[in-house]
Amino acid sequence: MQKIKILSLTSVLLFSSLASWAQPIVSIEELRREGEIGNFLSGSLNLSGSSGTAERENIDFSVAANKNTDGIESLIFINFQERTKNNEIEDEANFLHARLLFKSNKPYNLEFYTQYSENPFQLYKKRNLFGGGVRFKLEQEKRLGISILRENEISLINDREIETDRVNVYFTNALSIQENINFNYSLFFQPSIDAFSDDYKLSALMQINANRIFSK
Repeated sequence: MQKIKILSLTSVLLFSSLASWAQPIVSIEELRREGEIGNFLSGSLNLSGSSGTAERENIDFSVAANKNTDGIESLIFINFQERTKNNEIEDEANFLHARLLFKSNKPYNLEFYTQYSENPFQLYKKRNLFGGGVRFKLEQEKRLGISILRENEISLINDREIETDRVNVYFTNALSIQENINFNYSLFFQPSIDAFSDDYKLSALMQINANRIFSK
């Protein structure tokens, strides 16, 4: 009989320059189910808490739905997070991401996406965006996406609403370090079209998955 022990380490690095960001960083590549055909549904619910000087409770709920055919791949992802201290909300966030990709025989595919995030305890109250562009399959695991998006943010300062048109560039790759150890990373760069060097958002997501099989 074999027992399988899975070790997963996820590290997220965030960078920003003259830009406001606070939405959850989500590995969309892990959720796409690229190349798979069918309907898929997955979800997770994490509850944690502690007692003592302060009573703390944390909730993290996520659900992802995919519908992939020979010509179209679609994804909807929803996430809700809430942290409370002594029955008072310290932090909460709502996040929704939807994406539609049209497959072709060319080295690139067209894709469109929309996103909604709400986090009143961070740098903005709400952030909405929608965009579209192309996704290139460079090699077996390498992907490059280039698109144009329109971003709408409601600031914490006097509920000011800010609209920005951005270029959205992402690069993702999966490397096999050695047997049963994989290193996945995604890089995102979103400069403003009107202020390319002064207003941009830069982020990176890195994940190491190590799987080891123990025999009994």
